[in-house]
Amino acid sequence: MMTVIHHAAHDHNMWLVLLATLVCVGGAWWVFRLFARATVTTGLQRNAWLLLTTIAGGATMWCTHFIAMIGYQFHLPFKLNPLLAVLALAIAMAGAGAGFWVAGRRSPVAAFAGGAIVGLTIAAMHYTGMLAYHLYGTIAWDMNYLIASVLLSAAFAAAATRIAVVGTMPHQHTIAGALFALAIIAMHFTGMVAFRVEPAFNGIPAPNTQALVVLALGIASVGLTVVATGGASYM
Repeated sequence: MMTVIHHAAHDHNMWLVLLATLVCVGGAWWVFRLFARATVTTGLQRNAWLLLTTIAGGATMWCTHFIAMIGYQFHLPFKLNPLLAVLALAIAMAGAGAGFWVAGRRSPVAAFAGGAIVGLTIAAMHYTGMLAYHLYGTIAWDMNYLIASVLLSAAFAAAATRIAVVGTMPHQHTIAGALFALAIIAMHFTGMVAFRVEPAFNGIPAPNTQALVVLALGIASVGLTVVATGGASYM
C-alpha cells in the first residue's frame, strides 16, 4: 500500500491526479443514483435507467483513466494510438452495460457477479488504454501488482453493486458510489506500480506537456458533461 501511495505522489502530476479524482468521485456518485432508479423500475423505464447508468459508468472509468495517464510522468517520449483509446472506451461501455444489467437482477448473487464484471471491465479498459501509449522503451510488468490491481477492482466493484442492490444501511448508494470510485482508483494506481519501462532514447522529442494538460482538461469536460446529463435526467 505504501508503494502505491508513494508511486501516486511522486510519479504523477498531482493537479491532474486531483482532476481525475474529481471526475471519478463525482461520476461514481451519480452512477449509483442512476443505478438505484434502475433497480426499482421495470420494462422500458428500467432499460432507460440502465442505459444512463452504463453511459455514466463507462465515461467515468474511461475519463478517469486517461486523465490520470496523461498526468503520469513517463520521463520518455511516447505516441498515443487513438484507435486503442477508442477501443478502451468501447470496452468500458460494453462491460459496464453487461455488469450493471446482471447486477440489476435484484438478487445477492447477481448483484455480486454483476459488480465483479464491472470491476473486470475497469481492468480490461485500463490495460487496453495502456496499450494505446506507444513508449520508446522496453516494457515489463510486475505480475504480483498486476494481479492485485485486477482483484482489487473486481472486489470493490462487486461490493459496491451488492450494497446498492441488497443493502439496508443508511446512505447505501453513497457508500456504493464511494466503493465504485475506489475500484477505479485502486485499479489505476496499483496497475501503474506494476508497470516498468527501460528508456530507449533515440532522439525523438518528448510530447508537448502543455498540449497534454489541455487534452486532460478536455477529457474532464466531456466526462463531467456526460455525468451531468445523467444527473439532470435523474433530477
